[in-house]
Amino acid sequence: MRGGVRLGQPRPAVTDDDDPRPERGHLSRRAFLATGAVAALGLAACGDEALRGGADAAPDALDAAEDTAEDTAEDALVAADTAPDTAPDALADTAPDTTPPDTTPDTAEPPPERFAPNAVREEPGAFPYAVQSGDPTPSGVVLQTRYTGDAALTAVVFAPDDASGAGDVAWKGPAPTADGGFVHLALAGVLEPGTAYAFVFVLGDARSPVGRFKTAPAANEGDVVVFGASSCARYDLRPFDCLGWAAADELDFFALLGDTTYADDSLTLAAYRERWRENLTQPSYHALFRSTSVVAIWDDHEVENNWDPETFPADRLALARQAFEEHVAVPRDAAHPGRYWRKLSFGRALDVFVIDGRAERRKSTRGTADEQYLGHAQADWLMAELSASPAAFKVILNGVPITNWPPLYLGADDRWEGYAVQRRKILSHVADDGVTGVLWVAGDHHFAAVTHLDPPGGEFAAMNEVLVGPIAHLNPALSIIELTGSPAQFPFLSGSRNYGRFTVDLRGATPTLTVEHVDDRGIVLNTATFTP
Repeated sequence: MRGGVRLGQPRPAVTDDDDPRPERGHLSRRAFLATGAVAALGLAACGDEALRGGADAAPDALDAAEDTAEDTAEDALVAADTAPDTAPDALADTAPDTTPPDTTPDTAEPPPERFAPNAVREEPGAFPYAVQSGDPTPSGVVLQTRYTGDAALTAVVFAPDDASGAGDVAWKGPAPTADGGFVHLALAGVLEPGTAYAFVFVLGDARSPVGRFKTAPAANEGDVVVFGASSCARYDLRPFDCLGWAAADELDFFALLGDTTYADDSLTLAAYRERWRENLTQPSYHALFRSTSVVAIWDDHEVENNWDPETFPADRLALARQAFEEHVAVPRDAAHPGRYWRKLSFGRALDVFVIDGRAERRKSTRGTADEQYLGHAQADWLMAELSASPAAFKVILNGVPITNWPPLYLGADDRWEGYAVQRRKILSHVADDGVTGVLWVAGDHHFAAVTHLDPPGGEFAAMNEVLVGPIAHLNPALSIIELTGSPAQFPFLSGSRNYGRFTVDLRGATPTLTVEHVDDRGIVLNTATFTP
């Protein structure tokens, strides 16, 4: 893919009086981006070892996003109005009524049920992680929360259509709680494509905070898709300010690329849950989760730093998996427990491939013909689905980068570089099969970047990757890449905290995918635009 660069674009500040979600009728961020012509290739960088540092003050965007939800009392199922007939009676007719009785059955459908969020009080204390949605499809979504009460919960999904936020109910049903109060609902085949919905959990006369999501467009629709992505949030390096800016944007989904928490050294389920609690009770996570759906994968710190699937204790891994699934709205595959690799389609614009580069790697196979960074079934699936995809762009969400880095940048055995046989097999398939519009997106390294996968003249130098994050972390080894890497391979590197905002737009003569790295002040550090 091809690209170009633009740096240092400031964004307007958000004040306490600002709603982080643009009002209807205002020029949205998405509309602004889509009407502007951006074409620039940029890069940013950061490192991998944890350093403890002082926390910056959280931006007003977080307060705005949090206050908006708290100021709005939500939920209440309002039965459809059946207003009595107030028309005056007609003048009495003295002639006898000889009209035969109407025996035709009444086939009119009853008015749809309405939900008015302002009619029920919010009880946020019962939902310490707010509410969360994940993996939107054209007809469904995953809904998730944690509930600390003991009343029965009902989940309600509705389509807001007036200024109060009320709307017709699209789906409602029981929301049973599992051990620890965790709620997980997977909806399928019940929603309309390309539609903005809101959802809540109702308990008696109270409710949870309101969350919002948008279903994916239908197969032949969807000219514009906007999503965010980031990774690596260490609790002791909070605040997580860039997530507040993401919450204020109009995103169709947000990709969590791993290290969403740091649970290293956790030995019990209670310990894993505590590490998740530290992060998910932060206002910035609440704001993000309420604003859009997540598409998540794990990396190493959800389990243990650089954990090895061949040697890691199976019982402890099971605890880490349980905690991950309890706290992040990922689909659960009953036929393949713990399988997180999957594809999501967003109309004709975008296919998203979520791959798991942690749980299936086998260090003992490195350098052999049977090399396994991804399991063989996962690798075969990825190559076949890339070839079959009709979407203009194919984004591969990858925990750890596939770029080859300068020799002095250590740790190659923990990323794709250490599995050169399988790396070459997959990238050669993309090149030889003529798959276009492929962009790799990764986190893990604690810096932002736009890269070419190989140095100039390398076999895969024409392919690109974007690194996003950290949400909150540092990487002093970034200087090694800045000093020894080729500027042609790494046109943009930055150690600033950031998230990536990606806009896929098919409305012009040539489809484009534009990525902006947005820092924790809301400033665009770099803009890069790619074409298939």
